[in-house]
Amino acid sequence: MGLSRDPLLPAFPGWNSDGSVAAAPPSAYARPQLALDMLATCVADIQGLWAVMFVYCTQSAATGGLGMSTSVAGSIMLVQGAISTCFGPLVGKLYDIFPGSTRAIFTISPLAVILIAWSMLAYGNSKEFAVTALLLQGFAGAGYPPGMCSIGVKMVGSKNFPQRASRNETWKHIGAIITAGILPMLLVSEGSWHGFFTGIIYISVASFIVLSLIWNSDLQFSANETAEDLGEENHLLSEARATSVVVPFREVLFRREVFLFVLSYSMFHFANAAMLPQLGYKLDVIYLRTNATLAGLALDGTNGIAMATIISQVVMVPVAGACGFLACKSWAGSKRLLLVALLCIFLRGAIFATSEDAVCLLLAEILDGVGAGIGGVASILLMSDLTEGTGQFGSMQGMVGFCLGLGSAGSHGVAGLLTDTRGIGFSMWFLSASAALAALLILPVPDRRIEDIQKAGTSPRKDAYTNPAYDA
Repeated sequence: MGLSRDPLLPAFPGWNSDGSVAAAPPSAYARPQLALDMLATCVADIQGLWAVMFVYCTQSAATGGLGMSTSVAGSIMLVQGAISTCFGPLVGKLYDIFPGSTRAIFTISPLAVILIAWSMLAYGNSKEFAVTALLLQGFAGAGYPPGMCSIGVKMVGSKNFPQRASRNETWKHIGAIITAGILPMLLVSEGSWHGFFTGIIYISVASFIVLSLIWNSDLQFSANETAEDLGEENHLLSEARATSVVVPFREVLFRREVFLFVLSYSMFHFANAAMLPQLGYKLDVIYLRTNATLAGLALDGTNGIAMATIISQVVMVPVAGACGFLACKSWAGSKRLLLVALLCIFLRGAIFATSEDAVCLLLAEILDGVGAGIGGVASILLMSDLTEGTGQFGSMQGMVGFCLGLGSAGSHGVAGLLTDTRGIGFSMWFLSASAALAALLILPVPDRRIEDIQKAGTSPRKDAYTNPAYDA
């Protein structure tokens, strides 16, 4: 790379054996990593708006909503999720086919959000046009998960990817606090959602500015990552990474452990996705009966969703930040973390089904913070490890988005129908049972990262870069 070490100096892991300086990822406080933090914050609205949009659909026209029933709104969320499901792996495949166009492909997501919000401002009084705009959000949701993962792994390499994935999720949750929590309370006035959609446009435009701070030269590290750079203790993963053979996508997908993970993570989102929108519906029902308030705000569906989002997202920030560390510990690991997340979802559904106290329902969102905070990071890492060396990184991270879309689509549709026909208590118990089924499905899935740690007796992901000249 143009520099070489003095042969009289002792060798250390920052140098290759031929004397050249080994490629190293940017430090935690370098411009590329900080820019990616800001990008994760700006595009959080792409996935964080689903529950808010459900409230928008179900609120009466007199209060600025579309006046739909829960079953119709759930059906719209189902189709929206189906679009995200179908396009997630396809967008991920684009990142694999065109690795030099990562930034250009990523712009699909914030551009779609801008179009959605502008449509709501211009044609929000047309229910048909509003529904069409909502369905476009599925395209935006499809591009986000594989895009952030692709940029992250190209910036820091697979060895440091757990920490980068953890940071992505942490800043995504911070962004969701703003877009799905604070903005609805501040900008959704009586009879008008215009302020909210205007705020979303500004945030999405900011994502383009932040993306321009990440240059193509910042996304070349993983291409230069060699087996020697990764360390002898990680020889199994090194051999997998060194191969140039691209395993067919279908063959990877139908590996037993990958297929079970896809089913389990889909059930994860099936159990979790509809709980927050259904909470908003239940708070609306409780408010009509009790006129409950909290901190001077009416505890109805809109304010309740915003408060619940803030509670859960605030909890998700430290939880997601810790997951990258815990995933590399032999006593924890990604699979065990996911089992903890599923337990939280089960308990949350049980509380939603049995409690009629608005404050208790809001506090149950702490469980959502733990469960979703773990799931967002652990799922990415587990899929990455299960498909190591296949040449299908982007595609299989798109499958993580596929699981999210598939589970969320079914969750909104089924929960909305069950709430209309059998009541919200039955609906919540059904979702809790789905979380239990997801836990059973993931039990046989191996945690490859932990297996490698146990074989080597050390962490295969420990930082091996100690060259101070390449710490920025």
